Amino acid sequence: MSGTRSRYFPVACLAALVSTVVLGIGFPALAAENFSGHVRFFIDGEGRAVVLVDSDASGAPDGYVDEAFLLAQETAMNEDLDVDLPSARVTFTGDRVLVDASDGSVHVDLAIGNPSPVGGGTTVYRVVDGVELVRKYEDGTVLMSGYGTGNIGSGLFDHWRKKSGDGCRAGGEGSSQCSLAGQCSVTCKDGYYACCNGISEGGCTCHRE
Repeated sequence: MSGTRSRYFPVACLAALVSTVVLGIGFPALAAENFSGHVRFFIDGEGRAVVLVDSDASGAPDGYVDEAFLLAQETAMNEDLDVDLPSARVTFTGDRVLVDASDGSVHVDLAIGNPSPVGGGTTVYRVVDGVELVRKYEDGTVLMSGYGTGNIGSGLFDHWRKKSGDGCRAGGEGSSQCSLAGQCSVTCKDGYYACCNGISEGGCTCHRE
């Protein structure tokens, strides 16, 4: 499409990422979940891709975060990026988050594996080859405007990567995915295992095997 602009992270992997591939290779198939509402996509202060979703049962935004997604790569990203979409659709499949602006202007693809062969927009952002993709359930008390590129590392995900002993309430060595109902879930890249604990105990993370 003429005028389409795509951005890949990391750029060094561009040549290896442009081929059309099958989605979800190596991960158990999960039923897709869809959300609609106000969406923000940005790179946080620790170099991770974050998607915040403000939606309720009727799909009407109220100014508060209902779903938060985080994709981390082996190396922190240093992009200065903050995209605000007042109306968008989000699809989550466990190892991938897709965001499409309602007006077709922006498409975002966050994934543990390779880029999706579907979807597009005037501007396309693809953050792929991630180490971990975390979903955090929010209780509607965090403002969408309360976190941004410089401070989310000490906010929504402040417990991430803090270990609390050697145990995992869910997941553990050999697990590529785990979840705790109402708190968080995570999918990990090959070579890492999923470990899920309570939000105040380290959250849902990936550890190298």
